[in-house]
Amino acid sequence: MPLSATQEEISAYQEKVQKNIFFKSWRRHLHLWKARKKSLPLRALAVKEIFFVNQVSIFQVSIFRGLAALAV
Repeated sequence: MPLSATQEEISAYQEKVQKNIFFKSWRRHLHLWKARKKSLPLRALAVKEIFFVNQVSIFQVSIFRGLAALAV
């Protein structure tokens, strides 16, 4: 960009940069959305496994608490 640019040229350049940034971010968003859509069943399975593990650990803690209460 030349140093002696007019205000119109500067604003046109800034607008072009903004459009480019928007287009790149939109394409990236679309790409991530497609990738998420493909891996959604795997992600749902992972969430179910995490939930199940949490439930089991909560159940184990309650058993240990019950045993501790019986031991006292």
